[in-house]
Amino acid sequence: MLLTALVMLLVLTLAAIVAMALQTTQIRVAANAASAQMALAAAEGALMTNQLSVLQLQYPVTPVLCAAPASWSTTTCGATAWPTTATAAVPSVAIEQLPAVTRPGESAAAGTYPGNRAPIYRITVRAANPSNQNSQAMVQSLIQ
Repeated sequence: MLLTALVMLLVLTLAAIVAMALQTTQIRVAANAASAQMALAAAEGALMTNQLSVLQLQYPVTPVLCAAPASWSTTTCGATAWPTTATAAVPSVAIEQLPAVTRPGESAAAGTYPGNRAPIYRITVRAANPSNQNSQAMVQSLIQ
């Protein structure tokens, strides 16, 4: 009887250890997901703020002019176009002015082309979770 009770106690102990290990893994996964969501929320908030600033022509960051080389489908920007670091307090922001495009509905007929061309801006924001610098998120947006 004592031997049976010891075996049952051993089985229950092993089951409890496995359950605790699984619980710890689930807690880590949930914490990482929450940290990534906080970083994404910080990046999206900074993106919205910068979009409003650009639309009001009050640039928080000086736009980097992107020149169109030989082909209309490619652009080249300076080395500052893609920032690589963000602190918990300040997201890194890059605003790029891409080559202007003709607005929809404009005529391409001689004399009126290119017409009133619209500037296009690409805003890139990279932000970190304030409580965990290892969680970073990057978002981009094109605005006219």
